[in-house]
Amino acid sequence: MISRRSLLSVGIGIALGLTHAPQPKAVSVSGYDDLVLADGPVGYWPMAQPAAGYETDLTGRGRTGYYTGPTTTVAMPNQDRAAVFDGIDDFFQIADQADFSISTTRRFTFEAWLQPHTLQFTDDEATGYVHFIGKGMGSGSQEWAGRMYSQVNAENRPNRLSGYAWNLSGGYGAGAYFQDAVTVNQWIHYATTFNLDEGAYGTVRIYKNGVLRQTRDLVYEPGTANEVVVTPGDGTAPVRVGSRDGASFFKGAIAKVALYNKAVSGSALAAHYSQMFA
Repeated sequence: MISRRSLLSVGIGIALGLTHAPQPKAVSVSGYDDLVLADGPVGYWPMAQPAAGYETDLTGRGRTGYYTGPTTTVAMPNQDRAAVFDGIDDFFQIADQADFSISTTRRFTFEAWLQPHTLQFTDDEATGYVHFIGKGMGSGSQEWAGRMYSQVNAENRPNRLSGYAWNLSGGYGAGAYFQDAVTVNQWIHYATTFNLDEGAYGTVRIYKNGVLRQTRDLVYEPGTANEVVVTPGDGTAPVRVGSRDGASFFKGAIAKVALYNKAVSGSALAAHYSQMFA
């Protein structure tokens, strides 16, 4: 098992570019990958070869990601492979880039396929949730994350999936969610989009299996004494998959992680979902 201190030190090393870049390895590209790449992500990692220790960014930008822990895979609906995370200390990391921040173009999307292997996470945080992807580490570098709640949690949000953004200082964030019954080992196509120029505060949208489930303003408890307007900034934290900052860990498979410096349309996300089953 890898200690959280080791996780932090490894993360810092990767973020600062202290690891040696691997030699390029041939990567099999599927019809799903081609469709995602046609929509112009600024980073795309199939998450298909954890045993190699790294994952090639298929956009050609050279933003290689590195695994700590995962070595096995499971099959996706189209028979592509997906990395399995143990829910204890496994994660995947890509060094910070301005393109990975919401504020850079004021529009942003993060997209992935999830296959939960439990409904009750053992290494969760706060009220009973895990971050399965995110960019944020410590006060002053909080940005965005995808979250899944355990079936039993202190907020009575059974297996809710959400997408959040924060001010760099952290504290209360703003986001959107869907809350449906979840089946262990069933694939979920997940995407959250942000548009800082829409509405009075900016908007966040969340999609499940290519269908828009919720649109909300980027503000916490508007019109109350607790109101927090969220204005995302460009921090220095890396992007992590399987965790965000080592405070919690997702147990299950994750694949096809794509980041975009635009708000991807609902029709494009629906096409991605359909292509997985084509």
